Amino acid sequence: DNATKPFPSTNDKNPHIDDNKKIHKNNLDDNKKIKLNSHDNATKPFHCKLRNSPQPVILMSLGRSGSGSTWQIMGNLSGEETPSDEYTGSSTKKSAAFFRKISKQNDQNWMLETMCERQKLYPNAGMVGFKWKPYESIFSTPAKNGLQLAASSRKPGMKVVRLRRNLLDVVISRQKHEGEVKSHCAKEDEECIKKHMEAGTGIELNIDELVVTLQNLTK
Repeated sequence: DNATKPFPSTNDKNPHIDDNKKIHKNNLDDNKKIKLNSHDNATKPFHCKLRNSPQPVILMSLGRSGSGSTWQIMGNLSGEETPSDEYTGSSTKKSAAFFRKISKQNDQNWMLETMCERQKLYPNAGMVGFKWKPYESIFSTPAKNGLQLAASSRKPGMKVVRLRRNLLDVVISRQKHEGEVKSHCAKEDEECIKKHMEAGTGIELNIDELVVTLQNLTK
């Protein structure tokens, strides 16, 4: 269960990376640090050239699909783990607001800019990028133009990784997290792990609504 595995965020330290590789180590001066969760890149003009390495990657998946642990594994296997953040928005409203903010003159550059900045922040990593939850805003013009740019990019090229999880497992995970259970637990947080185990025991699904719920997830 991913609930009991350590999961890094842009604000948490990752115990699996050596001290000299921790993602939040002060290896950059404060005036050079970039807030990856800010959406400034959506509106500012593009002035950065994408490099061949690290590999720019977009990990696209529904919520409760294990994208955090998947990003963690991909990063460690390719050389160095980098923060995993839902740059385009962690909810329907936040995602819609993100793409509304992007001007017509900048409707592709937002992706180039954030990928380029992440390459500068983590030059020794094998891959950099962000997680993208495909809410309805994915059909907006800036979103489609960004994906079109990724699809047509060559040397350097951007990769879109599509992550899928059994939808029944997604539904079960969503129900498990309806209460006050944290999304993820640090490995030393025994209280959090205990609550996860309790929340994941004896889950009952409403069969009458289950089929409709699964159908809605496929739309």
